[in-house]
Order: sequence, then structure tokens, then C-alpha cells
Amino acid sequence: IFGGPDYQEDDSSVQE
Repeated sequence: IFGGPDYQEDDSSVQE
């Protein structure tokens, strides 16, 4: 996951 505002190592709670 990339380009998300809430980018984290764990792409489980990432919001695009």
C-alpha cells in the first residue's frame, strides 16, 4: 500500500 495519508508498515489500517 502506498500513497495513503495514514501509511504504515502494517497495511491493515491504511486509509486511501
